[in-house]
Amino acid sequence: MNIMDLNFFDSTGTKLSSLIEKKVENIVLNNKKYSKVTNNTFVSGNAKRLEDASGRYSEFLKSTLNKKPSKKKLKIVLDCANGATYNIAPNLFWELGHNVIAINNNPDGLNINKNCGAVDVKSLSQNVIKEKADIGFAFDGDGDRLIVVDEKGKEVDGDKIIGLLCKRYVKPKKKSNQHDVIITVMSNMGLENYLTNKLKLNIKRTAVGDINVINQMKKSKSMIGGEQSGHIILSEHSNTGDGILAALKITEILISNKNKASKLFDLYSDFAQEKINLRYKTKNTKLLKILGKLKNDKLYNNKKIRSLVRLSGTEPLVRILVEGQEITEVKKKSLEIKKLVRPYLG
Repeated sequence: MNIMDLNFFDSTGTKLSSLIEKKVENIVLNNKKYSKVTNNTFVSGNAKRLEDASGRYSEFLKSTLNKKPSKKKLKIVLDCANGATYNIAPNLFWELGHNVIAINNNPDGLNINKNCGAVDVKSLSQNVIKEKADIGFAFDGDGDRLIVVDEKGKEVDGDKIIGLLCKRYVKPKKKSNQHDVIITVMSNMGLENYLTNKLKLNIKRTAVGDINVINQMKKSKSMIGGEQSGHIILSEHSNTGDGILAALKITEILISNKNKASKLFDLYSDFAQEKINLRYKTKNTKLLKILGKLKNDKLYNNKKIRSLVRLSGTEPLVRILVEGQEITEVKKKSLEIKKLVRPYLG
């Protein structure tokens, strides 16, 4: 069964901090503590349903667009991942005058993210080519991620989306202690070079996780931040990732440009990346020691090769990322790291 994330937000519309999340989890996973808050005598707040939430949200999204709408309309395929965007996204793009083909927009409570959406764009790619569409947008189940497919059916990840949005909307700040763009340690070096060398922007990398990007954006007063996986945060409009919002801004750029989507996203060449996941049994001292050693090993972190070896925050996995300009060298180094880590997996 596919499960959608349950997201909590505070009174400012911001995701809960990791510290508060852990406190909530501690209560929910402890039967004794949880029984206290589920007791009928426990005084708690009241839940309210906002009946016109979808309408308000749609109007907000429209308000982020150029006030002088273009007469140019697009043929768009939307993959709604059988999730939260299944109704709002197709209706909104249709209201804006686009020719919309919606797929995976029939949620039954069990099919969310199943072989579709941002986690699997194969179906979207096929439909974009079949329909001869201008572009395709794939959301994930809860709608906070976006992956694009251009008119040729080629996947465009979050890094390229960030690059395009920065090219269009971000100007370098004069203050050296602030960062224009926030990306994560997983983002491709091709993106970093493009942002710093071509656009002259000041960037900062954070740990993986949209909440880490959001927190750093607040500190740096950054306009744009995001992840390779498709979390795109536009702080001028939202305190969290919003797949539909990002898709609308891309549509706005595409409409005002003579180039097709494939040309629009042809911003830089990606460095070769190799990713390996290794399952471990126990988080033992020797495992943590070898991870720390690899982090500072210049054999795997130099001008030609970048590596990231870390424990997953959600699963008992050691995640290995190796990146460089030469694919053969990247594959070689990733296998070397795998060989070094394997004896300590328990």
